[in-house]
Amino acid sequence: MPTNFVSAQAANVTTITTVYNPTTASVQAAMTGCLLANTTSSVVTASVTLTNATATVTTNIIKNVTIPVGNSLDVIGASRINVPVNCTVKVVASGATDVTVSAVEVS
Repeated sequence: MPTNFVSAQAANVTTITTVYNPTTASVQAAMTGCLLANTTSSVVTASVTLTNATATVTTNIIKNVTIPVGNSLDVIGASRINVPVNCTVKVVASGATDVTVSAVEVS
């Protein structure tokens, strides 16, 4: 089974933005990292969600977390979060926030 390490980025997120969405039916994916970086001169709050493939259920991975000026936050830490096919990882922030998601995809 081939293993691919992938990275997805979004810059200056302020509105709900899909950052990661595995779409290949034969792929099993796990999010291994999610970094949020405050790029503003003010404190920002941010949320990361996981929405199922039919968009009927959205769960919070982290909600309304405060990120100080010039800081970043590792949302996942030592955890791994399975991201089934066609599920979406979304981020929203109160001010410009850079997002990097790392994942492992096995097919």
